[in-house]
Amino acid sequence: MRYLENNLSPAPAATSHPRVIHELCAHARFSGASCARCREVCPMGAIELAPTPRLNDSCVGCGGCVASCATGALDAAPASDAALSQALDPVWLRAGLAVFPCVRSGAPAGIHPLPCLGRVTETLLIEAFVLGGRKVILVAGECESCTLRLATTPLESIVAFGRA
Repeated sequence: MRYLENNLSPAPAATSHPRVIHELCAHARFSGASCARCREVCPMGAIELAPTPRLNDSCVGCGGCVASCATGALDAAPASDAALSQALDPVWLRAGLAVFPCVRSGAPAGIHPLPCLGRVTETLLIEAFVLGGRKVILVAGECESCTLRLATTPLESIVAFGRA
C-alpha cells in the first residue's frame, strides 16, 4: 500500500479536482432545483451550491461527485472516464479483466489506482467493456474506516447498472 501511495501515481492525475459545468448543472440552471446529489456524497464537504455551484479548497479529488451527478455537470478532466479506461493494465485486459483498485487497497504494482471507488461511473464500466474487460473487478481498501467512504454511496447502483 505504501508503495502505491508514494511511487505509483494514478494515470492520469486522478486526484485533480472536478470542474462544474454550469450549463449542465440543474442547480445552476434552475434556482428552484432541489438537486444536491454531489454535495450529499462529498465526504469533505467541498461542494458549495450557493450562490453558484463550485468546489472549494477542501476537495481531495475522490470523484464521488462526478459519479453521483445525473446531468454530467462535473468534469473530471484530465481524469475523465475515457482517460481512466485507457490507463487500464493491458495485461489484465488481454485476460478479459478490467481492474479498478482504490489507492488504499494495496493493489499490485502496475495497476493505476483510483483515489476512491466512488469515482467509478456507468460510463467508465462501459468503456472498460469496450476495451475488452468482460469482467470488472473493483478492489476496495478498508472503506469502513476511510474518510472518503461517503463518496461510495452511489457505487451499488452503478454496479447494478453494469451488471444489466
